[in-house]
Amino acid sequence: MTTTDSPTATTTATTATTTAQDDTRTGDTMDTATAPAAPPARTPPRR
Repeated sequence: MTTTDSPTATTTATTATTTAQDDTRTGDTMDTATAPAAPPARTPPRR
């Protein structure tokens, strides 16, 4: 993953990771696999 100077991208990536861990713990893996978590993190920083 490419690190940008956009705090939003970092926050989105962290949230997606946390959600994936929670879903796995609960046994709810289907939502994690279907959710488009990657695209928002790749958004170029707005200046």
